[in-house]
Amino acid sequence: GMLGGIFRIFGGITSPNVSSSSNGQVAASQYLWTILSAIRDGIIVVDALKNVVLFNKAAEAVTGFKSVDLVGKPISNGIQFLFQDQDQTNIMFQTPGFSQELTVKQANDNAAIGVLVKVSCTQIDVNGVPSGWVLALHDVRFEKQLEEMKFGFVSIAAHELRTPLTAIQTSNEVAL
Repeated sequence: GMLGGIFRIFGGITSPNVSSSSNGQVAASQYLWTILSAIRDGIIVVDALKNVVLFNKAAEAVTGFKSVDLVGKPISNGIQFLFQDQDQTNIMFQTPGFSQELTVKQANDNAAIGVLVKVSCTQIDVNGVPSGWVLALHDVRFEKQLEEMKFGFVSIAAHELRTPLTAIQTSNEVAL
């Protein structure tokens, strides 16, 4: 299942107190799932064939997609990662240390409105063999709204500060 796939991709990452038995593997997978589920940013793990292995709750919240619709399927069948309307999915997987703001959108749905996220893509190597990728999706909508609010405030403040100075300057010119 999903936890077994995650365990295979990460090459048997375990907590310090987990044995290497079959029950230990299940416990390690659950331990890893618990950690990945607790992360606030969206996490998508894909295997070497680019099939989705993990799609955490934060990824569901950011993208609007459901884990059950994507896990076990090629990532390109469900999600598009766009920059200026150009799909960046293959570039993401081919570029070491890829990190860029992209629009995440449902594949094959031209009417869908995408969500702006910062996507970081890291290749997973197990014993020197590429075995998948981890995508971290950071929702930047709040930061963009905050940036717009700051810009609006500065613009209004600058205008309000200029207005009285203009009136005073005009009065001084008329008096002279």
